[in-house]
Amino acid sequence: MATKGPSNKYGNINGTATVKINFPYAVPKYIGLNPKDHMKKHFDDFGVDNETDYIAKAVNFGNDVDRVNYDSFVDHGGTTYKYNKQNNALLIVSKEGNIITYFKPRYEKGPKKGQLNWNYFNFQRKVKIDDERTFGKR
Repeated sequence: MATKGPSNKYGNINGTATVKINFPYAVPKYIGLNPKDHMKKHFDDFGVDNETDYIAKAVNFGNDVDRVNYDSFVDHGGTTYKYNKQNNALLIVSKEGNIITYFKPRYEKGPKKGQLNWNYFNFQRKVKIDDERTFGKR
């Protein structure tokens, strides 16, 4: 698996934003809500016990290029949603490359509570892209 470097900014040889990736490089800056509490909530997902390791894993995933196992999309606000199909990890990154959140989606209610929710990424894509287009046309 290749990693983003000077020759493949935005994860491509052209070095430009696409409909899949809208940040040049992920950077070790977390801008999500309630950073300390929010990050701690996801430590177990990645086998870490501190903020530094959590952010490092998020940045590594954000900058890793794997067109087979990863999927991503950019919402209308320029935020990138990047998903690892192998381990159900979802990274949300601002257009500046700041980490908004990194976690493994799980069902919160019902008989599947606590189990990995493999459909969460596609649901987000539908809500953030498809539904916004439909809503905008009303």
